[in-house]
Amino acid sequence: FQIGGRIMVVPIAGGEARRLLDGQAVMAIQWLSPTELLVVDLDGNRLTWLDPEGGNSRTRPIARCALGMWVPELSQLICSYNRTAQLIDPESGARSAIRLTKPDGTPAGLLVGTAFRVVDRRYLVYLGADGSLLATRYDPSTQLVQRSVTLTTGIRRESIGEGQYDLTANGDLVYAPG
Repeated sequence: FQIGGRIMVVPIAGGEARRLLDGQAVMAIQWLSPTELLVVDLDGNRLTWLDPEGGNSRTRPIARCALGMWVPELSQLICSYNRTAQLIDPESGARSAIRLTKPDGTPAGLLVGTAFRVVDRRYLVYLGADGSLLATRYDPSTQLVQRSVTLTTGIRRESIGEGQYDLTANGDLVYAPG
């Protein structure tokens, strides 16, 4: 959990909370596994992998990534950048935009939305400007998406654009209405 910029962990069985990181302007926190936590802070300019048991952590400066989510299949972050979908490779520093596809299959404009999630390496789920949860077919090799379809409406969105939804490992959708 987060208190101010501090990233904390507490055992499920109870006990004292322990500080893992003194972050600054934390933008995202994500559990990658029971033994690894990912934090994007410094207003989206630093990525830190943490071991909640106190083992080694590693940090990388990154191109600005607002509200990033780790995509393990790609070893990249998918981020909202000026309300567009961007992928950031923390190892190389490369940034690439996800684009729409024209009817002839060539790249078109940028995909607009927030709260992007890659699902099964072939779909992209995200929040539209009106609070609709959208999904589209996604090709990670070309960074192109197809026509989007609406999954549901009325997802809560915070003022900075983050959508209050998530997908479970078995595909269930959990969200806060709003």
